[in-house]
Amino acid sequence: MVHSMVFVQEQTKRRVLNVSPWFAVGIEGMENAEGDALLEEVAQHIANCPAKYIHEWKLGQRVAWDNWRMLHNAAGCPADQERYMLSTTIDGDYGLGRVEGEASVEGLKYIAV
Repeated sequence: MVHSMVFVQEQTKRRVLNVSPWFAVGIEGMENAEGDALLEEVAQHIANCPAKYIHEWKLGQRVAWDNWRMLHNAAGCPADQERYMLSTTIDGDYGLGRVEGEASVEGLKYIAV
């Protein structure tokens, strides 16, 4: 899939960073050292953000967040433990990716595995 690295949230006109460093493999149109360096810089910015929140899960908890305002990821769980997760989204909230090779929109895009 190919995803825009930054897109504009239609209702607020805010720019939204839309990068998953753990799945990104490159920047479309910048398949070179410069593109790799830019993607690494963005990934480091995300990973080293001082304003991050790490949730320590407890049985029975639910957590909700706004995808427009929070980058998020799951760290997984040990292989010998069972993980049960349900996820939901608001209809129309996300559909900004495209299969590699389809028509693209303007701006930087990253290629995900």
